[in-house]
Amino acid sequence: VHAVADGVVAVLLDAGTDGHILLVEHLLADHSAVYSVYWHVDHVQVQPGQPVARGQVIAVVYDQGLNSHLHWEMRTFRDGSAMFPAGTAGARGACNGRLAGVGYTWDDRADRARPDGYGYLDPEKFVADYR
Repeated sequence: VHAVADGVVAVLLDAGTDGHILLVEHLLADHSAVYSVYWHVDHVQVQPGQPVARGQVIAVVYDQGLNSHLHWEMRTFRDGSAMFPAGTAGARGACNGRLAGVGYTWDDRADRARPDGYGYLDPEKFVADYR
């Protein structure tokens, strides 16, 4: 797992049997921030407060056998609030429904689904556009 842009590790959470959740803060030109979030990672190679460079290896995907996968998203609020409309998959968050954290960068209704709107398809461009 590589950092999508230069930033500073903001949060590292142990999610137990789901691996770890890692948040990296990316400061923008107006002094606001966006966050890249990575869930189901293991062998984390960074710690909170540590600067990271775009492309730097920060972790590996947590081995869950045939269910190994990465939840990754860009968000404008560290806790994910105000990002997704109430009642959508993103607002519910958490792939297992137990942990607040990384949700889904999609929507239950196809007409509202905009993964490109959250930088999911081109994270480098998303961060650059908001610097």
